Amino acid sequence: MLAVLTCLAVAACGPLPADGIVAVTDTPRFFPAHMYVQPGGTIEWRNHSTAPHVVAATAVPPRGERFLSPPIRPGGFWRHTFLEPGTYRYACALMGGEELEGIIEVR
Repeated sequence: MLAVLTCLAVAACGPLPADGIVAVTDTPRFFPAHMYVQPGGTIEWRNHSTAPHVVAATAVPPRGERFLSPPIRPGGFWRHTFLEPGTYRYACALMGGEELEGIIEVR
């Protein structure tokens, strides 16, 4: 059972998804707040809240590309493709706060 939980927690038991979706809600939170993708994978942020959000990189790997979305209106979305492996941290540049922070791990 522990092996299965570990496998799910670190996504080490099979291929990582090429793409993923992060929802922004009125909670306010990014869901999920931590995602894994392969190099070349695209993450789509979907705004399910009643306020606009701006997704901004706060830390990227040495060869990683910084990203900054335009304002994502309620009901809208924005996509970014991650080419370089590493850990990318991001936050909402409009709202701030620990709740609106997330991590994308590319490996």
